[in-house]
Formats: sequence, structure tokens, C-alpha cells
Amino acid sequence: MSENACVLALKPEFLVTKIGLYQQGNLVFLKSVQHQKDELDSFTTQTDQFEYRADAVINELRKADIHLEDIDIIMARGGLLRPIASGVYEVNEAMKRDLHNSPVGPHSVNIDRKSVV
Repeated sequence: MSENACVLALKPEFLVTKIGLYQQGNLVFLKSVQHQKDELDSFTTQTDQFEYRADAVINELRKADIHLEDIDIIMARGGLLRPIASGVYEVNEAMKRDLHNSPVGPHSVNIDRKSVV
């Protein structure tokens, strides 16, 4: 990873999605997007919230004049996966399956997608 990389960091929580954007290791944008409980309740599972939350994040980035094509890396707090050593991983198919059908139970960090934003 280049020291000049633009990194989008996401942290989904129960009623909020936190967004941080780092350029050259410095925080340049920070936002907490609030979600209404009744809107989230309309989804059958937490993983069904992906499009809704992704749209909210993209909307906030656009408002801040941040372009997706300028982002080099998208990272997020890890979900509930089968036990693995701590570290940084590139998302693979086994992880996607675990996130969608969590072997250890549902959690807001398990919001997944068949493909990356």
C-alpha cells in the first residue's frame, strides 16, 4: 500500500454507520450517518441493509465532494466470521458466505455484499 493511498474506513453499528476518509494517513473526513430504527426494521436481516447503508455512505461522500474513483482502499470493521487469526485480509468467497450466513449469529458488522461497493 502506498503512503499516499486514500482509504475509506467504515464502521456499521446498530443505528449509525461511521465513515472516515484518510489521505496520506491523515483523517480528512469524518461523519456518522444516523439511521432510523423503523427504516432498519423494514429489512428482514441485517445483511439486507447493505444497499441502504451503501447509498447513505455514497450520498455523504458526494455531499463532501469526495469521488469514489479517488478512493484506493475500502476497509471496514470485521464481521462475525469463523475463527481466524487477527490481521488484515482481502475479502474472499468464504468470508462472504460467513458474513451472509454467520456461523456465530447476526450482528450489524456482518453487512455484506456479493461484490464490493
